[in-house]
Amino acid sequence: MSKGGARLVGIFFLISILIIVSGCSKPSEQPPPVVKTDLCENVQCPDICKGEDLWGQKCVDGECVDFVRIEPCSEKCGCITDLCQRIKCNDQCRGEDLWTYKCVNGICSPESVKEKCSVECGCAPKFFYKLVPEARYKMPEVGIIANVYSIRSDQVIRAVVTCRNSICSAPPTVYYTKFEDQFVRSEDETVEYFGTAWKNFKEMEGNELTVDEGGTYMIGVSTQYYIEVGFLEDT
Repeated sequence: MSKGGARLVGIFFLISILIIVSGCSKPSEQPPPVVKTDLCENVQCPDICKGEDLWGQKCVDGECVDFVRIEPCSEKCGCITDLCQRIKCNDQCRGEDLWTYKCVNGICSPESVKEKCSVECGCAPKFFYKLVPEARYKMPEVGIIANVYSIRSDQVIRAVVTCRNSICSAPPTVYYTKFEDQFVRSEDETVEYFGTAWKNFKEMEGNELTVDEGGTYMIGVSTQYYIEVGFLEDT
């Protein structure tokens, strides 16, 4: 073999070795790595209202979904709660008068006079002079029993009410109106009355009354009670 042929063989052999070595050292191709993405990573789910209930949310696949009811009838959702549900208001003195109190928005507030010149509130006791009724009426239409009395404008009238049994509701409301009867009645006679005088009834505050004009007045209360009427004077 000539020198030129030997040289060509050598070059060919060297190139073959380089190709083999190069093919073995080349790394095999790998698929790109899979990067897991948290769809809820930057998602904030606030509490929301569903009707009048407050609900908490949580993120699922990047979206906020209902999770748990935090508060039923929530004020944040416009629900009005009963602030007076557990509050009991007792009677209190205002000056010498005893007042009933009721709960308003969670606070006990004065409602009406229960007893004027109450001994409990430091008022000096007065003597009660009982008045004899001129007539007695039973009003089945409204469930009221009423007596008729002659009253002067300078008298402080008081109604004393007692329950006929043990299931009366308290305190009772006493009603009054000016009344003229065309018939002469007896104090021992109870007459059923179907007239309309009850439509003019006014409520007697604190079970006491002072009239601007003297005359005959009808004073009544629910048929659940007995009623006695008299006037007060200092002892």
